[in-house]
Amino acid sequence: MKFVSDNDASRRITPRRYRCVWMDAGILSYLLCDREFDCERCPLDEAMRSHYSPLSKHGETPQTIGDDTPGTGPGAWAGSTDDHVSVTVREDGTLRVSLEPAVAELLPSVRSVVLPVPGRKITSGCLCCWFIFEGGTLPIRIPFQGRVTGVNRKLADHPHLVTTSSDGEGWLFDVRPSDRTGALRSLLSPEEAHALSDQDREIFHRLIAECVRPPSLGTGVTMQDGGSPVEDLPAVIGPVKYLEIVRRAFWGKR
Repeated sequence: MKFVSDNDASRRITPRRYRCVWMDAGILSYLLCDREFDCERCPLDEAMRSHYSPLSKHGETPQTIGDDTPGTGPGAWAGSTDDHVSVTVREDGTLRVSLEPAVAELLPSVRSVVLPVPGRKITSGCLCCWFIFEGGTLPIRIPFQGRVTGVNRKLADHPHLVTTSSDGEGWLFDVRPSDRTGALRSLLSPEEAHALSDQDREIFHRLIAECVRPPSLGTGVTMQDGGSPVEDLPAVIGPVKYLEIVRRAFWGKR
């Protein structure tokens, strides 16, 4: 499958009957409902309503505020999931969830982060967090069961921290696992995580190359000085198409 440019001028307007309620409200720019508009049982709808409620924004109760205490240092990294979610062990026994830095830096600009509600029970494999971009949304899941003990409140005002400081201020949320030993065993080892990250990054760069310059095209006219490198790929390729490439490269096989 080859990709082509997807700028604002060429994008088709999504028919209203196919739009998610959050897209129709103008909060999400691109999200098609795949649950037949069953909002009552939609995890994204639940998280979005909590995210945009006054209580979740201002943190008026202790449950909605995650602390800013860092993890236990470099030796605390427990492993990663095959969805490139990094997990570290904290001093109180909870597990801190963030994105792998090598993958986070390739994401487009994050408009908002929808975090799980503190106190909520998360089951293995369920969607529990969403990143909102101009080109759509990207859900995150974890392979173990537990209860959310805190969220990173800084992301409400500074969502860009997810991509610029994922291993520091850009962490997502903390979970107290129901079975700590089982949770740690569900993660990839450092060697497995690094190998998977390298493999998926290679796929990403290949898809980007196919999108920018299909193999069937000739070299064409080039600048004598070689030109300048592209610094904003999402703008060149289009936000929707760029996010599609990210999904295929890092989340498309699972």
